[in-house]
Amino acid sequence: MTRNKIFENRREIAAKLIASLREGGRLGRANYFSTRPYCDGEKKYRFSMANYLRLAAMNYHYGDLHDPRWYTMEDVSRNGWELKEYARPEQLEVWQVSPEGKKTCELVDFYHATDIPELEPLPDKETTLKECLTELQAKNVLSVSDKVSLLDGLQSVQEYARSHGANELASVMASQIWLTESGVRANYNAQHNLYSEELLTAAENHPDILFTAAHQAQEVLNKLEHEPRRELVSTKEEAFSGLEICYYWCETDIKDTRGEVYPEDIILTGKAAYEFLVQYNAMDKRSFNEKFADNRGYHKSGIEFRYKDYDHGEMRIDLGDLELGGRASVADALIYRLDMYRQNLLRDPALAKRHWTENQQDGKNEGTFEEFLERVKKESTDFRSTMEEFRQEEVSYLANHPELEAINHERANTFLYTVRAEDIDKLPYGIVMDKVSDSVSEGHLLKELNFAVHDYIATYPANPIPYQNPKERSAQANFTTEKVVTFSSGWHPSDIAHRLQRDHLPPVWVAVSPREQELFHQLEDFHLNIIHSAPCGINGHERSLDYQGYSALRTLNEELGSEDREARTAVEQRFSLRGEQMELSFSYKEESLFHASYESGKQELFQKINEQKGMLPDDLREPVATISKYLTYDSRPTELLQRVHTIWDNFPTMEESRENYIKDCKADLDIKDAYRAANYYSIVTLLNPEVKSAEDFSRCMVEEMVNDGITPGRMNKIIEQSRVHAELKDKIKQIVQSPETKSALRKVKAQMSEQDETAEITDAR
Repeated sequence: MTRNKIFENRREIAAKLIASLREGGRLGRANYFSTRPYCDGEKKYRFSMANYLRLAAMNYHYGDLHDPRWYTMEDVSRNGWELKEYARPEQLEVWQVSPEGKKTCELVDFYHATDIPELEPLPDKETTLKECLTELQAKNVLSVSDKVSLLDGLQSVQEYARSHGANELASVMASQIWLTESGVRANYNAQHNLYSEELLTAAENHPDILFTAAHQAQEVLNKLEHEPRRELVSTKEEAFSGLEICYYWCETDIKDTRGEVYPEDIILTGKAAYEFLVQYNAMDKRSFNEKFADNRGYHKSGIEFRYKDYDHGEMRIDLGDLELGGRASVADALIYRLDMYRQNLLRDPALAKRHWTENQQDGKNEGTFEEFLERVKKESTDFRSTMEEFRQEEVSYLANHPELEAINHERANTFLYTVRAEDIDKLPYGIVMDKVSDSVSEGHLLKELNFAVHDYIATYPANPIPYQNPKERSAQANFTTEKVVTFSSGWHPSDIAHRLQRDHLPPVWVAVSPREQELFHQLEDFHLNIIHSAPCGINGHERSLDYQGYSALRTLNEELGSEDREARTAVEQRFSLRGEQMELSFSYKEESLFHASYESGKQELFQKINEQKGMLPDDLREPVATISKYLTYDSRPTELLQRVHTIWDNFPTMEESRENYIKDCKADLDIKDAYRAANYYSIVTLLNPEVKSAEDFSRCMVEEMVNDGITPGRMNKIIEQSRVHAELKDKIKQIVQSPETKSALRKVKAQMSEQDETAEITDAR
């Protein structure tokens, strides 16, 4: 193959690479390819940069291939291997020198090791972020610091490349190839902004420079590989010298005390690591509190924790679920999270037995079950002993840093529960965060989760109000103030109720303060009325529903949430059904706060709410905010009644909805299936803008069926299956039997017959 052909083929490869750089800022996922060999069964070769880029382009489009081994068909045949049925070869450059000294190249098909079933897969090796950056520091390429990130490493390699004569593109590619060769897993976000628009445009105009720059980058990396190493001497700090945090990623920004965002893939040591943990713990509590004011969940994150000889390794923590326990010190937060599973093993014999059995089945030698429990207990004791040293460092350090002490003492607005004193140790570690007190006064409001989590509220005044359910009465009789403990938890009542039922745990009650009980009583003056009636009255009835207090607030928010979901779905799918005719009103202490008539799912309710702001009177705001703690986090009364609701500008019209529905459904319509046909013609008719009453609906539905040439007998069967009320069905059937309908049907059938004859003549010609 001529050199021109080879370089023309490389330009095609370059185009793929540039497309991936524009999309995600990376060449692909060619991990290990340029430093590890490919082999033909006997010989081993180092990948040229040309083949590195070929594999990077291929791997971007076809997935990760961590195994570096590639084989020709000759290798496969010589070894007696068989390829998988759908094995796909990739063409790599093989250069040879003739006896005359002339270089020639052929593109040879190579098969990846995963296409050969007989080959055992190689283990997937991975370098830690610390090893990766420490190597640069040991070669004096990256400065030693208590805050060093993967981004710092990338920039230091770029500077090294520039200082050794590499141009701008080669410097960037050197840093990126260094990254893929390092084997660091969490690196894709760091690559996003490596390539400037200027570099990408230059590569598009002259694709050859991509291969030239990659070759130059590899020469720089070869020099870097042979740089002499020096011994890194750790500097002794006054506080937290044994602390190290690897912060990999998070779904939300974590900021330091100066308001700067911590970059992902960063190693923090000493005081910088402690400050990060302070902000990390605070973010867990702040995110939890935000659930009461907005429709938010948790934020997944990944970190590693090391302190002196203790290394917990990488772990996922969900900020906003109080996985750090809502603690007022970092030491307590770490003990709560890192020792949680060991404590559950020691508390729950069934869980410990299951864990021990699974490990035995996996070939892990855990010894006897008793030996396993003793080892878990010792690990927990040793860990807590180490963390006591951390606590002493923390107390000493915070004495001179009141600003961090203040952040530690931010509170999470947790749920309060009560449980029988003899049952407190039977609950999983993680549900129980802190004991609030050893007893609870009779004025507290109690609600047993095993019975009625959302709807039933029972109080304990001077003369307790008896439960209505016999099972509830029995529980109340056994639940005396001398036998209970109150504890805080980040778990929502519905989540705890599910866990109690699933794991057959003892009963738990919600405990609310006397002040909150008074606020709840104020909600009894809040009333909601909703009237539903079918579109155009075709169902012949309407429903009027009244709600009071807690149920009124919850139902109102469910209605608003349903409206929001229907509108969003309509915009996304470009289709909206004709909604029910609604009338909604709510009042407080006989004073009307809001009244609106609207069609459901059409954003009309939100438009009317936006026109009337500040609907909650001042004396209702605190009760509503209080009860928010006992609603699911996607249903927040305070937020939903105060905010301006989003109105979609491109909401689909009835005409567009009708057109899309006919296009999607008519081709598959089987008029012999009367039920489905009735549903189809009802929807099509209701989506006709001319239909504004039951009479319009009756006439237009028949017209739709006439236009499709449906016989009167079949029409009657379809009408019988429709969901309209009986009286309207009779009226529609009368229209079907009218002379006007029969005459119109004859004309339609004549036209259909004429069209069929014309089509037959055309086909014959």
